[in-house]
Amino acid sequence: MDRKKFYIPLIFITSHLMGLVAGLKSLPTYMTEGTDVVGADPISGVYLLFMIGVATALMLLLLKFRKNSLIKIWFNTAIFLTIFVFFSTVFNVFYALITTLMLFVIRHFTRDISLRNIIDIFAFAGAGALFGTMIGFIPALIFLFLLAIYDFVSVFITGHMIDLAKGGLDTETFMGIIYADKTPSKDKKIVEKDEETAKFKKKDKGISIVGGGDVIAPMIFSVSLLKSFPVYTSLMASFGSMLGLIVLMNYKSNKEFLPAIPTIAGFSVLGFLLSLPLVYFFG
Repeated sequence: MDRKKFYIPLIFITSHLMGLVAGLKSLPTYMTEGTDVVGADPISGVYLLFMIGVATALMLLLLKFRKNSLIKIWFNTAIFLTIFVFFSTVFNVFYALITTLMLFVIRHFTRDISLRNIIDIFAFAGAGALFGTMIGFIPALIFLFLLAIYDFVSVFITGHMIDLAKGGLDTETFMGIIYADKTPSKDKKIVEKDEETAKFKKKDKGISIVGGGDVIAPMIFSVSLLKSFPVYTSLMASFGSMLGLIVLMNYKSNKEFLPAIPTIAGFSVLGFLLSLPLVYFFG
């Protein structure tokens, strides 16, 4: 079995499970009295996509003008805060801060991609739990649908999502799951820039990546379900999204990059739909 076809889905589903744990622990904070759900307005899903679009545009501008210092400050701040969000649901503020600082420092100085992936599990979980507990499952469903369209357009039509991913790899500010047959040495990067075409390309064919958004977006949907359905619906949605990732990884294509959200989100929703008979019969 291809190691990456086991390794990447494992990191993916572990992130989801951790996100669901964080979501369950932080859920009371975001619930109103009675049965109302915070963020139940469908427009919340559109707002969330708009925020992502604005953040993407700003990052592309920073990459275009080579503001690498600002990019690294933004990236490291996001990593630190999302890790802290996760641990603040597990520990009190002091221990959460100490744990976050320790992992952040290790991640910053290590060249080991596997170790970075493990630490990033907590960042993914923190982000997924944060946004998933802020909106209801209908807005989250709308968000997934719109994001799938956006992902398709940004990869196959505009191509800016590819530029964003490769720019992140070049500046070592890519947040996602990275699989490499071997860890790049200190003076080498995962991608290199062709000075003639100004385009990035992978330096090693043994490298595979899954964007952080491809992990976090379906997790937001899974966590949002916790407010309206039994836990097993969230689990089935998350395992469905993992199955979608596996299907995508086994899809034969000559393209270096594919939009992952349409497939992953589709299988996530399928997992949720398959859980509904269980909800009907067992509650």
